[in-house]
Amino acid sequence: MKKHFIQLGRIGLIYYCWLFIILFIGLVFAYEGTEKVNWISIIITVVFFLILGYILCNSYYEKDLLKLPYRSKIKQPISVITVWTWKAMRIEKIKVNKMQIIYLFRIERKKKRG
Repeated sequence: MKKHFIQLGRIGLIYYCWLFIILFIGLVFAYEGTEKVNWISIIITVVFFLILGYILCNSYYEKDLLKLPYRSKIKQPISVITVWTWKAMRIEKIKVNKMQIIYLFRIERKKKRG
């Protein structure tokens, strides 16, 4: 079963930083524009949400597979360690190899019994 996540740490900060720059450019065009409907800011904001959706759909891991949106699939056994848990939120540490450790933020839904 695929477990989707948001990256944390230095890798996540660098990766999401350029994404939010796109959003802020769209907001600047919206506030500084003199037109009633600023099409440039609408297009830039739609592009932001499309890229965000792509990132969230293509960031997942399974038992022996890790998929990051900027890399090809890593097909090797990965060890997942839960660092912090609170209600439906969870921070996990994935050790891909000896040199690479990735911190992830996941939101899990509780399955209803019945």
